Amino acid sequence: MFQEVEPSVNEDGLFSVVLNVAKKSRYEIQVTPYNSEMEAAPSDPIYFYVSGVPLGVTPEISVTARSLGSDSAVVSYAVLGNLELSSVNIFYKTEDDNKWTQFTKDVVPLRGDEFLVLTGLEPGTVYYIYAKSWLHTSYHVSITTVLIGDGQKTEEIGNLPLSKTENGEGDISIDWSSWNLEDVDGYKVTATLINTSTSISRTVVQYLPSLQTTIEFAAGEDTVDSVTVQPFDFYGLKKGGHILCQTPTTFR
Repeated sequence: MFQEVEPSVNEDGLFSVVLNVAKKSRYEIQVTPYNSEMEAAPSDPIYFYVSGVPLGVTPEISVTARSLGSDSAVVSYAVLGNLELSSVNIFYKTEDDNKWTQFTKDVVPLRGDEFLVLTGLEPGTVYYIYAKSWLHTSYHVSITTVLIGDGQKTEEIGNLPLSKTENGEGDISIDWSSWNLEDVDGYKVTATLINTSTSISRTVVQYLPSLQTTIEFAAGEDTVDSVTVQPFDFYGLKKGGHILCQTPTTFR
């Protein structure tokens, strides 16, 4: 139901009206022109939302990025203050790029509450990471950089235990639930696969959430030669575990 409000007119002939509105409410406005002789049809409605947050007040955001090897990085962000954000947009670019590129699903294989993994990056390249925190129509920005590893250094794997189980159909499972690590954002799983027909090897990488501590491989044409699991957090990759296995299989 519409509430009728009588506007005032200033010396320039402009009409205006002051509305009493409620916080966190949506409003619809229509204007009906009229004179002493007749009333015209009302205008198309316009809509607006009252957030109740003072203009220009937006929680600041702190963003950091760490390399996760030769083609990926983990981007973490933290909201400073008690205000709840409407959304967070994150973009990236290299020094040679002319514009920012927003993170999309095809380059973000894993996303957590306050972090995400970015893949498909060029080794030995510096990337600029740009985060924009929104509170309705106001926003705050933060920028950081990350150097992606050039692949020349061998990552320290560590010797945390990995266990392998196999069922009667040739499916195998790799488990690392015994690690009991704290403050882990997720796991980088690297599997080396060898095709049984061509003997050609390839490397497959998956990023798993911190609550998942197993990965399964279904029996197939590829033999899993080895599996490496590395936890990562705010600071990057950590020591993990490595296991050798020879079972014809594929990722499940």
